[in-house]
Amino acid sequence: MTTTKPIEVKKDGLSQSQDGTWKLRLTVHPEDMPVELMTAPMGSRYAMALVLIGEDEMPVQKPEMPVQKPEMPKRLKKCWDAINPSQQAYLSCTNPEFQAWLGVNSEMDAAAEIRLRCGIGSRATLDTDGVARSAWNHIYQEFASGTGRVTEQR
Repeated sequence: MTTTKPIEVKKDGLSQSQDGTWKLRLTVHPEDMPVELMTAPMGSRYAMALVLIGEDEMPVQKPEMPVQKPEMPKRLKKCWDAINPSQQAYLSCTNPEFQAWLGVNSEMDAAAEIRLRCGIGSRATLDTDGVARSAWNHIYQEFASGTGRVTEQR
């Protein structure tokens, strides 16, 4: 059984490591801190949903702005097989054509589908797990052949 407890947090810091992972630091009021979180071992994984709230404690509605993703630079197109599988998966998930091919409607859903199909918790695992990397290569090859793209096997 999954238990959820809403807590209010304040963004306290954000940094990016050299490997591309992000570290988000949050401040939690002592009365809001779940005991389970305090006593969980370091490295425990959690799913998290964040909603920006205003001074009235209600969710802030932001107008949706269309986000234009930059096209993949030509130098990257030429050396697709030279970049890490995790980067390939990231770039592919931002591609609306790839999203449609997967049968999803967003970058986030495409990433979730890749993680599911490859049996991984993070696309970064594609760089270190040979089985997951093979699954990714197979997925991308199917996409490439189905859409007329030419790629080389890694």
